[in-house]
Order: sequence, then structure tokens, then C-alpha cells
Amino acid sequence: MKKITLYILPMIFVYFVTSCCSCEDSTEADDNSDTGCWVTSSEEDDDECDDYAPDDCNTEEPSHGKVEINITRNELNPEVPIIIYSGDFEYGNIVLKDTLNKDGNYRLPNGYYSVKAEYKVQLSQGIVIVYSVDGWDLDSSSDSYCDATCYEEGKIYLDARLDLSLFDNP
Repeated sequence: MKKITLYILPMIFVYFVTSCCSCEDSTEADDNSDTGCWVTSSEEDDDECDDYAPDDCNTEEPSHGKVEINITRNELNPEVPIIIYSGDFEYGNIVLKDTLNKDGNYRLPNGYYSVKAEYKVQLSQGIVIVYSVDGWDLDSSSDSYCDATCYEEGKIYLDARLDLSLFDNP
């Protein structure tokens, strides 16, 4: 068998060599080897790796994550009623209801969540009820290494704080 070893550089060179060189079949009767051209690369093996997973690598993708809900407390709102929804709040898929007197923390399955917080606001015509709404997708994150994919539990912050500047009277 005729073996041709080439060091591949640009693809133009490879095209030139393969179109100009021909590989002839061996016609000797006692030759039991394969026939044809072989093109090999001088690049190092792709199996070499310098980026291995850390010792604390979690190789199982977490199904749950952390949801932190930020609220505003003031004189009119020492406690803030909230509703957490699966998906957009408009669809009404209630996951839980709670009343918070500080920011809330929950552990929920991965997915999209929204929160609606209810506040009292003092306007010139009296006290009115307003809502603050936010939503985000809770999902784990991952980093790929040569020997493993490592997962980290997701965490989202839902901002249900009251922006009182929206109600300032000129």
C-alpha cells in the first residue's frame, strides 16, 4: 500500500494535494494490505484536556431552585400580601399565597414564576390599592468540563417592591 502523509494547513492546500495526487491500487498478488491514500493531521489529539471538573461538581441537574421576593415595608404596609404564580400572573395559576413582613425566600421547582404584591398607597383622594408585579424563569445553570458537566441550582430575584415615586404629586 502506498501511504502519503501530509501536514494539513489551510484547506486550499488540502484541496490542491488531494486533487493533484492519485492513489494507485497495489496490483501485487501477495500484497494483503489495504489500498488508497491516507491523509493525516499534525494536530495533537483532541482527547487531551486541561480543564477538569472541580471536586465539588454536582453532576445531577437540580429540579428545584431558590426564589427570593423583595418587598417594600412602610407605615401603610407593615405586612405585604403576595401571590406567587406559575407562569404569567394573568393566567391565574396560583402556586402559593403568603403575607410577608420581610423579603421572602422559597424553594420551588424549575419553571417560570411571577409574583404580585398588594400595597396601600396614600393619595390626595385617599388610600388606594396598587399592585407590583414581576416574573422570571427559574432554571439551573451548567458548566461543561472535559470529564463532566457540573450543575448549579438556580436562583431568581423577583422585585415586588413599591416604587413610591410613581405616586408623587407635583
